[in-house]
Amino acid sequence: MAYTLLEQLVESSDPDVIDAAVDEFAAVGVSGIQAGGLSPICFFLHPTHYPVINGGSRDGLEKVTGEAVSSQLSEYTEEAERYREIRDTYGPDRGDGNLRDLDWFLHLLVRGDLEPSTPTVWVEKTDIHAPYKEPGNGELALGQAVISPQRDGGGRDSYWQLREADQGDIVLHLIQEDYAIIGASVVDSELITDYDFPESVESRWDEQQQAQGGYLRKLRSFTRFDEPVELKPDLFDHPDRQEEVDRIREEYSGIFYNKNRGLVQGGYLTEAPDPLVEILADASDDLTEYLSEHGYTVSAYGGTGTDDDSPPTHYLWNTNYENDKTDGRAAFRRGVAAAYGPERYGAKLTTPNAGDLLLAYREGLGIIGAGTVIEETDGTDIHDSESDVEPIKDGGATEYHLPVDWEYTLSDEHAISLDTIREVLGNEKIGHVKTVQEPSNQEGAAELRELVRRQYIDSYAATPGSKHSYEAIRRQLEAKKQLVFHGPPGTGKTYTARRFANWYRATVDETAVGAEQVRTVTFHPSFAYEDFLEGFTASVEGEGQVAYDYKKGAFASIVADATAAYEATPKGEDAPPFFLIIDEINRGNLAQIFGETITLLEADKRMDQPNEVTAQLAHSGEPFTIPPNLYLIGTMNTADESIALIDTALRRRFRFLAFPPQLETVTESDPVLRDAASLEAVIDGGGDARNQLLAASILGVEALNAEIIDVRQLGKGKQLGHTYLFDCPDVQAIVDTWQYEIMPQLEEYYFGQFDALQRDLFDDVDQSLLDTDQQTVTAFSATELYECLCDLAGIPNDERVPLTST
Repeated sequence: MAYTLLEQLVESSDPDVIDAAVDEFAAVGVSGIQAGGLSPICFFLHPTHYPVINGGSRDGLEKVTGEAVSSQLSEYTEEAERYREIRDTYGPDRGDGNLRDLDWFLHLLVRGDLEPSTPTVWVEKTDIHAPYKEPGNGELALGQAVISPQRDGGGRDSYWQLREADQGDIVLHLIQEDYAIIGASVVDSELITDYDFPESVESRWDEQQQAQGGYLRKLRSFTRFDEPVELKPDLFDHPDRQEEVDRIREEYSGIFYNKNRGLVQGGYLTEAPDPLVEILADASDDLTEYLSEHGYTVSAYGGTGTDDDSPPTHYLWNTNYENDKTDGRAAFRRGVAAAYGPERYGAKLTTPNAGDLLLAYREGLGIIGAGTVIEETDGTDIHDSESDVEPIKDGGATEYHLPVDWEYTLSDEHAISLDTIREVLGNEKIGHVKTVQEPSNQEGAAELRELVRRQYIDSYAATPGSKHSYEAIRRQLEAKKQLVFHGPPGTGKTYTARRFANWYRATVDETAVGAEQVRTVTFHPSFAYEDFLEGFTASVEGEGQVAYDYKKGAFASIVADATAAYEATPKGEDAPPFFLIIDEINRGNLAQIFGETITLLEADKRMDQPNEVTAQLAHSGEPFTIPPNLYLIGTMNTADESIALIDTALRRRFRFLAFPPQLETVTESDPVLRDAASLEAVIDGGGDARNQLLAASILGVEALNAEIIDVRQLGKGKQLGHTYLFDCPDVQAIVDTWQYEIMPQLEEYYFGQFDALQRDLFDDVDQSLLDTDQQTVTAFSATELYECLCDLAGIPNDERVPLTST
């Protein structure tokens, strides 16, 4: 059929004949061939009859006629007639004009090259915090440049707005200390990423930020207003503008003030939506004049926004296309979708736009992940890019990355199967997907993404070894907002906390904002207020002068992000949940670390709650509130400290869930042990040394725990947890667990007093694991360990078969 089509296109010039040939070929329904693929061939052979139909020309014609243009091959001849009608009606050559001219016109129309563009207005929220920032003091001064590191202190892409700004955009300069907009400038350069910043700038960044480099946009036409726009009297407290200020805050996210009409935490450069620009101009004749002089007409928008409500596009991304040595999981860890090889593969990654949705497709398996495109790529090889990007493949292979926030990733076991994909997309021939491919069935693709989310929830639905169901944990957390998981070492506290947080995130938030919703911090004796909330770090500048740089801590950072998500959520909808998991919470000085924010943790004292409380941070004096969509889960090793010793003020703001040893879960997780009549039967039956030793280990730990509970200086808080015995595939792994984890833990309990350890826990065994003469743990064999564990469990010699292999 393809040969017949090509023959007719080459040999005939009769419009009816060639249209019939195209329609007949379209009726066959060849997979993967639509108008975008065939139209360039048709155009090349018949340039006055057939147009090239691609994304740009379709969007342009829709803009002209108000009607969408189909990309389906079955409708190509009809759509071609529409192009010819436009050409014949408006084109200079009328009936014999080359349709490529119309194609170029439509592309230029979509790009905006045929009409003047209105500049975007940005707000720089800053202070004169160093000499280089003083107005008139060089090329980095206020009004001469906007600068930032490429990532914030936590490695997040918090300064992406500097990439979005364009030449000709307008920047308003808001001085935080003055609470006023004092002037404006115009962006005068593309984004500069290789600028050699002076030490006075880089000293404010940490080592990783310095290594990454910064962003710079040069400015021009700086004008200081004769009368600054004072935010409180002119905007926030102005009787004629107050209501509009609040309405804008509810409708738009990512602006420079919050619901309390205070400056947001973070947000160095933020976009000002049109209604906000209008109300600022209404408050300042100087600003109105500046905007008019630089291409922004305030009245042109009538107070309405220009948000694009078009839905995102779903794409399949082949994790191992042309590269069978990658499975996609390394890309997940890097936060990218990747391609390898010739430039044409990198070009495929330029198709998705920011906000589009990717489904990670692994050939022969199915879909193993779903994510959202963070920003577009230009298809440049990462080795040629200006940033220091870690490659996925070794050996300097050509490699391309598209930044993606992978909200849900699945194990091979939980992958969405090929049969399910075919059923949902209605495509019986799926199996080979290009680097990035847009399914024609977008509704089906959206359904697949939802299936990934549900599968993700199911895969995290329970944690082996936890006696608490997720619904029970959820009930306690939603009531109190803070929990502490406490128990002996090795009982899965941190593991459960992370799994629960990811399960909860996926369960309650169908449009998750990504993995950044769950973060972890570890407390230790030197962890302080400055690490958790805010502080100043000292650095030495060029001439030996000491500079103090402000740094936001882990808690303040997640509060800022959770607040932004909360404020961007429409009324009546649940905001995306954020989790801060505090590992080893009892090892820090809690009163010192939480400081004045302890009271704010309570559910009814959070943002927009009945008894909302705002605190002033100790160093910056900034107002600080905690949004209701932020949850804290602490983990506490009771071998270090008991709950009774935790600060009372903090203890009453948490609920405590006990995590005792659950050794039966080790049995249930192992098929052989689970199906056996009893663990004793495994030991007595022989046959496999690994199974015998694992069964003896479970019984031995149970016996040790019973003894530990009865020892006065130990007690139930120092029992041995079940997770020590998970993931022991062979005899050597079990021996190593006892030699290098369990026995050192017991030694630590007794502060190296081996005589007491032998007396309390190993007194009734014939084969001990201790050398009391040398005051050390012996280098025991598998057989010696097995005999000792059987002794501990009270298994008679005639009921234990020797290990079949050691």
